[in-house]
Amino acid sequence: MSVARTSRNARSRKGSARRSWPWAKNCARDARENFATDRTYYGITGLVRFEKGRRCVISFADPLNVETVPFEGKTFPLAADFTVPLAVMLARENPKKLELARALRPEKYANTARIARLQPYDPNKTVVLVIHGLVDSPATWAPMLNDLRGDPFIRQHYQFWFFSYPSGYPYPYSAALLRARSRCGGGEVSAAPQDGAHRP
Repeated sequence: MSVARTSRNARSRKGSARRSWPWAKNCARDARENFATDRTYYGITGLVRFEKGRRCVISFADPLNVETVPFEGKTFPLAADFTVPLAVMLARENPKKLELARALRPEKYANTARIARLQPYDPNKTVVLVIHGLVDSPATWAPMLNDLRGDPFIRQHYQFWFFSYPSGYPYPYSAALLRARSRCGGGEVSAAPQDGAHRP
């Protein structure tokens, strides 16, 4: 299933919604220890303000954390597009391509077992961990995540992570992998980040 088949989840108000990701891959070791993906696909909103004279101020806001923006003494909803980052991630990474292979030869893809987050860690939001099933991948959750991120209450209180693993493993072993990965970096998933590293 692809997020492109679901409804477009965008909020058209003040600002211009854009997608963003780094030019280079994140360090694989650091990414795993901090529960980050190898590449980050994230939506941001650009704001342009014209001040007195000819000065133009350009700023960026995170629509998963900012709902409104002040403008000329009034408050407006911040423009956002929650669908495009997910769609681009699925198109570029194509996690579905390994679904069958990871089920038939799980030992070959042992290093693909991981917990990863889709946004910077926020200690004030509850972590919702989604886990795929047999011959599957985290891509199966994209339509649901797209819809949930469109709800302002959910954006304010929850953050979504996923556990990906070779589904050919016996369930008890997969559960043990999940437990081990939740302690990656020396702390439990529920622990607060240390030294600004966003380690959950």
